[in-house]
Amino acid sequence: MYRRPIVGIAIAFILGIIIQYYFRINLKIIWSIVSLNMLLLFVLVDTKKGYMAMILLLSTVMLFGGLHMEYKLNINAPIKSFVNKKVEIIGDCIQRDMTDKSTYILRIESIKYNNKTYRLKSKSLLRVFKQEGRGFNNKRVLVRGILKEPDPARNPKMFNYKLYLKTQDIHTILSINQYNIKSLGPSDLPLFIRIRHKIKSYIYNETAKVFPGEEGKIALSIVFGDKKIIDEDLYNSFKLSGTAHALAVSGLHFGILFMFLDFILKIFKLKENYKAFVLLSLICFFAIIVGFSPSVIRASSMIILLVISNHIDRKYDLFAALALISLINVFVNPFMIFSVGFQLSFLAVISIGLFYSPIYQRINFMPEYLGKMIATTLSAQIGTSPIIAYHFNTFSLISLILNIPVVLLISFILPISLVFFVTLFINIKISRLLVFFDRILIKILISINSISSYLPFSSFNIISPRVLYLIIFYIGLILFFYRGKIPYINKLKKEKLVLLFLVFIFAINFIGIIKENNLKVTFIDVGQGDCILIETPKGKRVLIDGGKSEESILYEYLLKNRITHIDLACITHIHDDHIGGIIDIVENIKIGTIIIGTKEYSSDEFEDFINKCSKMKIPVNEFTRGKTIELEDEIILESIHPSSNLISKSEDDINNNSLACILKYKDFEVLFTGDIEKEGERETILNGSRRDIDVIKVSHHGSNTSSLPEFIDYYNPKIAVIQVGKNLFGHPNKETLQTLMERKIKIYRNDRNGAVIIESDGENIEIKRMIQ
Repeated sequence: MYRRPIVGIAIAFILGIIIQYYFRINLKIIWSIVSLNMLLLFVLVDTKKGYMAMILLLSTVMLFGGLHMEYKLNINAPIKSFVNKKVEIIGDCIQRDMTDKSTYILRIESIKYNNKTYRLKSKSLLRVFKQEGRGFNNKRVLVRGILKEPDPARNPKMFNYKLYLKTQDIHTILSINQYNIKSLGPSDLPLFIRIRHKIKSYIYNETAKVFPGEEGKIALSIVFGDKKIIDEDLYNSFKLSGTAHALAVSGLHFGILFMFLDFILKIFKLKENYKAFVLLSLICFFAIIVGFSPSVIRASSMIILLVISNHIDRKYDLFAALALISLINVFVNPFMIFSVGFQLSFLAVISIGLFYSPIYQRINFMPEYLGKMIATTLSAQIGTSPIIAYHFNTFSLISLILNIPVVLLISFILPISLVFFVTLFINIKISRLLVFFDRILIKILISINSISSYLPFSSFNIISPRVLYLIIFYIGLILFFYRGKIPYINKLKKEKLVLLFLVFIFAINFIGIIKENNLKVTFIDVGQGDCILIETPKGKRVLIDGGKSEESILYEYLLKNRITHIDLACITHIHDDHIGGIIDIVENIKIGTIIIGTKEYSSDEFEDFINKCSKMKIPVNEFTRGKTIELEDEIILESIHPSSNLISKSEDDINNNSLACILKYKDFEVLFTGDIEKEGERETILNGSRRDIDVIKVSHHGSNTSSLPEFIDYYNPKIAVIQVGKNLFGHPNKETLQTLMERKIKIYRNDRNGAVIIESDGENIEIKRMIQ
């Protein structure tokens, strides 16, 4: 820290931002501690207690990081006052994606509401539906619509769209049709933004003519980082092989560009002053053209600092440069810390800085160029793989090996593609010649990834590791490579160090299994479908339905929440919006037993599913009325429908014979109804016994075919949960909502509240919503 004070300052400032984001500490408390720290620093300034002063200084910087985050959290409060209101906005449009002319970033200049105009600066994501013509890029526009706030994570530990947009400094969304937007003329956007769009538009259009096919799109992606133009299956092959980073502009690309430019400039034998100026100009120009993503800002800034330090004969310090750049980045936008691109970009460089030398020393018997490439690739992969696993739940076994030829290919493809794009403005004949070489190299790249992605165990899905495990992993790596250089640690034998780590990990696991004596029922938001996860105090997991197959939300939810085993899966009926998600997970998640109301009805998908269960030796049993399953002490699942005599000739026999069951834990009861309609509800009343339950999962997404008043009165619930998403069926029906409201039943809906989590100790009930 003494050698590189900027590193300590950056770490402290970032920690302050993270702590304030998650815990929102009262500002009075923060300012009180800041004042106390400043007083103590003043007292210690003339003493020899340097470490104490350093601790106080860094803690003060951390507090200022928290204050800065609080300021950024509140700075957009004015725009939030217009959320869910019909407004008229004047602002400048920037096309978000070269291939998508319907989505823009709208830089707001003023908002008109209730005939009063308010001047304010903010960014909104603008979606224009049914747009015709050339679009509104680089135009000043007048827009009318209802301003919306983006959704946060709709399910625990899953993608937070609101936070994702904040990393781009976007705080609201506006969705309109083409009749509610009007061009007012050219925008007042900076000149470089307008020039960038014209250059990229020309390159994209000309490439489509001169370099057609997927190879041309790959070339565009490698240079501009535009992954959306690539065929989805082809891009997935890069993801599966762990080489998708090649298609996103990163430090690798800037490093190759820097070496290429440096090589070309050496040929011209320019003076150092001119050479530095040309290098800086071209690096900055490239950064402007590709756009200022976190990785672009980091990579270009580091090269700029490298060139400047070489020019003024100052030693370049990788970690000090990285700390300075990260500090500037998070000061401008502290939400950038939560950007996956930011995390991967900075971690890759930190890993190279820490592990390149010790890895290279172990493989220095290889040819120098090959050894350096392997050391660089391996050190970056070691550092970023855990973060990739955490965010994307994938791990590639072959990526460590495969990245070596991929990096080598990119080292040639990138410069050739860049020269090709330049020649599009000069001479098409030269462009066509370059296409010949570029196409061959890109075909080799595609072939390597396509073949490797289908190799057995080339990649697999894993649960998200705990954050604490990630910290332990990185500490372990540092100790492995630098054990001999760390005071106190260097005196410990390897065996003792390994034992210490194992004890620590065991302690974390032990703490993790200690839970409160609560039953948890999570009504997972899977859109227009049903999916409920029950977690018992002793750790058993029961799944009721799984949502739609094409959504695949359930599988992602299980991975994100570290769930690898389902003790009991309940299928209410065979419609895809209930069984689809379970079909998706049956081969990937261990399932103990499956129960269903009846096997009387079938479909091709269901037959396929039954065959899979048979091969995997998963029993599939009918669970008809009167049957019970004791999940554990005092927790019973009881079937109340269907009976062995199925309902027939109703409007929908499959729905009416859905499995309906009651979960009982001491005095706490939840009724799960599947999609039973009025006929099914009447039968449960005729054949059951009146009881007061706590929670009801409203049948059939709250449609008008269910929730008879007499059925609701029979079970007398206090809380109702409607599993519903955006739909064209009118769910939930107004009459159903009225029936519930008249009885003063508290209503929760997945479409409005996201996932609904209900916990109970058997007496008391606690309800949490992902969206308030």
